[in-house]
Amino acid sequence: MTVWYEQYRHDLCRYVRTIVKDAYQAEDIIQETFVKAFQHIESLEAVTKPQKWLYRVAHNLAIDFLRRETTKDRTEANMKFSYFPAPSTEEVVSIREASKELVQAVNMLKPSYKSVVTMRKIQGLSLDETSALLSWPKSKVKVTLCRALKKLRSTKESQ
Repeated sequence: MTVWYEQYRHDLCRYVRTIVKDAYQAEDIIQETFVKAFQHIESLEAVTKPQKWLYRVAHNLAIDFLRRETTKDRTEANMKFSYFPAPSTEEVVSIREASKELVQAVNMLKPSYKSVVTMRKIQGLSLDETSALLSWPKSKVKVTLCRALKKLRSTKESQ
C-alpha cells in the first residue's frame, strides 16, 4: 500500500485537483481514496491494474464532493443566474440548429473517431481516462482526436 501511495499520490492529486479546482480538497480526496484502498486491501490483491482502480475511486470521490458542494451552493447560484436575461427565440433556434449539425457530423465519423470525440469533448474525460477506457496508448488517443477534429472541420467547411 505504501508503494502505491508513493507511486500514484502525486498524479492522482493532480488529476483530482483538475476536477475539484482546490488543492486542499484534492489532498483530502486522495487521502480518502487511500483509506478506501486500505479498507479493501484483501479484494485489491486480485486487481491487476491498481492505478486504474485508484483513479476510478478518486474520480468517484471527487464527483461526490462536487455534488455535495453543488447542493450547498444551489440557492446562491440560482440567485446569481436569475439576473441574466433568457436567450431570445432566435438564439435558441440558432443554438439548436448548430447542435443538430454537430451531432450529425459526429455521427458520420468512423467509430474510433466518434468514440474519442464523444469521450474527450462531449463527456469531458481526461486523456488518461479515455486512454484507459479504450485500452489505447495516450499517443493514439491524441492522434485520433486530432484527426477526428480535422475531419469535423473539413465537413463543416464543405457545407
